[in-house]
Amino acid sequence: MLKRIFENIRRFRYLPQILLLLLVILGYWQISFMKYSLKWDMIDCYYPWRYMVGECLHNGMLPWWNPYQTLGYPLHADPQSGAWYPIAWIIGGIWGYDIYSLEFEFLLHIFIAGTGMFFLGRTLNLTKGSSFLIAAAYMFSGFIVGNAQHFTYIISAAWIPYIISYYLKFTNSQKYIDALTAGFFMYLLVSGGYPAFSVILCYFLLLLFVYFSSGIIKRKDWNNLFRYVKLNSVFLLSALLFSAVVLVSVTEVTAYITRGSKLPLELALFCPLSPQCLVSFVLPFAAIKGMTFFNTDLSMTNIYFGLLVFVFFIFSVFIKKSSLVKVFFWWGIFCLSAALGAYLPVRKILYDYFPMMGFFRFPSLFRVFAIIGFLIPAGFAFDNFFNFSQKKKNILLFIIFPLLLFLFVAVVYSRMQGYLTMSGFIKNDLFIFSESSTIWQHIAFQSVAQIVFLLLIILIVLKVKDSILKKRIFIIIACTDLIFASWLNEPYTTYSHIFSTKNTKEISNTFPDNFPLPSSKYVLTNTDTSGLSKGTFWKNMNIFYKQIAWDGFTPFKFKGYEYLADSMPGLFRSMLTNPPVFLTDRIFPEDSMRMHNETNTYCHKNIYFSKGDFVKLNDYGLSENKGDTAFITSFSPVDIKIHVSCKKPQLLALLQNYYPGWTITINDKNSQILQYNKGFMSVQIPKGESVVEFRYFNTLVKCGFFVSAFSLSLFLVILLLCFIKRDHLIPNR
Repeated sequence: MLKRIFENIRRFRYLPQILLLLLVILGYWQISFMKYSLKWDMIDCYYPWRYMVGECLHNGMLPWWNPYQTLGYPLHADPQSGAWYPIAWIIGGIWGYDIYSLEFEFLLHIFIAGTGMFFLGRTLNLTKGSSFLIAAAYMFSGFIVGNAQHFTYIISAAWIPYIISYYLKFTNSQKYIDALTAGFFMYLLVSGGYPAFSVILCYFLLLLFVYFSSGIIKRKDWNNLFRYVKLNSVFLLSALLFSAVVLVSVTEVTAYITRGSKLPLELALFCPLSPQCLVSFVLPFAAIKGMTFFNTDLSMTNIYFGLLVFVFFIFSVFIKKSSLVKVFFWWGIFCLSAALGAYLPVRKILYDYFPMMGFFRFPSLFRVFAIIGFLIPAGFAFDNFFNFSQKKKNILLFIIFPLLLFLFVAVVYSRMQGYLTMSGFIKNDLFIFSESSTIWQHIAFQSVAQIVFLLLIILIVLKVKDSILKKRIFIIIACTDLIFASWLNEPYTTYSHIFSTKNTKEISNTFPDNFPLPSSKYVLTNTDTSGLSKGTFWKNMNIFYKQIAWDGFTPFKFKGYEYLADSMPGLFRSMLTNPPVFLTDRIFPEDSMRMHNETNTYCHKNIYFSKGDFVKLNDYGLSENKGDTAFITSFSPVDIKIHVSCKKPQLLALLQNYYPGWTITINDKNSQILQYNKGFMSVQIPKGESVVEFRYFNTLVKCGFFVSAFSLSLFLVILLLCFIKRDHLIPNR
């Protein structure tokens, strides 16, 4: 009877997904049990940005504008904010964002990544065991553990396997619903992920298109070729329609921001996966110490995907593979070469000759595609190994013994670097972020652990005869290794063992609700910390405390803002010694800005206009008088009301960047926005009492929103109809 129960459990349809979920909970237990807080960019960037999106949705408005960083920018146009990402809308709109919902979303995407890789394996006809193995390897890979602080990277890694899987699925099934589903997953990547991954993935999909098309052309099956082109057209068109609001937002903003053009080559080559980092194929614990040696950022050093899986990846080199598996293999090699940055010419060639490849930094981003490219042949080799032969066993042992030798040498060499005090290290410095531990201690400890794992593998190969039992033991060993390696690295890259999740939540409870009136103190005093750093919070605090700030930990900066901040810092700081709104009659033409900055003859109320606007304003008879006042009476990110009282005509200046969509009314009558100081907003005010209202509404983006909403709704209806008809939409199990 017990045997029958286990057999029924084994046959349970969703058992692999349940086991993957349990692995996520166990492997990231410090997060899943809410013990410690996430760290670095997750708290400094993604938490406040998502918090802002959630606050907008809770207050009945689209996530249009963020007034609390770099003097305001269109939140909807920031691809890293999650402004148009469905999961961010569900969490932000229903529950709102706090540290608990952020950590839940983080774990959710790791689980999505694992199930996506499992589906990809099944789509490629790998067995359930092999698909489960590569799924676990992906969830605990060096990319996900190493880049845990970069939420948009994790989101990208979650959806990429689904896109590839459904692309392969509609290629084989020739069903339009599969092409539409692939387009939907592409939308999730575009709306929630880091843009670089969409660019790289498109090149891989183009490679697959050429691969499959060439095969059809060789067979001279023109009808099939025509249908295949139509399927790809449906995929492309649906992805564009679903992503319309994101694409419109991002396209419109590129003319206004400094990151909207091709980067200098040195930035495109910044933070590679240096050759030294390749040690992380075997020893990921070594790749989080000695950043001077690795010559890159801590988050970019790790390409681990499991010791056993790495062995089978090497094993795949010695066996015959299908042509599609070879495509994945060589794509992985190519992406690894690109990840090395300036150490090889591949990344520079991509930068010079391939569209969009010069718009992002960090060559090490390519390693997620290298990992995917290596996992597929590793999974294929894992299945192939159990079609047992003595030759295959010898090949596997031939691969393992050099690795053992390398690890023994690593232990001996580490000991030669000095007294390592390993007992103290193991007792005090494991599973925490240790300032005192050394790279040699890390190498020595994990080398010993990996030797144990390899000896276990050899023992299983030689002693266990039952192939099914051997496969299951291999999977258990691989998962144990992956989780153990993850536990070692997570304190450095994933969570802070100093600050608890509970403490972070208690601090967030002090944040004001809704959108209170901003302070009338000088904006210069509002920095991204503003002296309010608490616990794990230390950047972008003004988003939480809802104060207009001039700086911010964000790459999203307007050209005019950055010009003043970099080229005229004195004048820029002088402008910031004003409250968010102020009255002035001190106007000058723009060509006098540089002279005033160089001679320090500026006043905090000086504002500078283009020649045409200056001439018009000079004839207006502006005059500031004692007792004139301007103060904000109502505030939201998209609607700012100001009461003005002045004895003579004046200018009202708002310390917010101008962007298409902003309009002004004075006493309910439309007025003209006048841009001052290279891109901030002001307006002429008549004498007397006035109510001035600044409003933001972007018609073009709203049209894109309706296109996305309508096309997504139509897709969901089609999906529901197919589900009712029991059309199978999930990759082969």
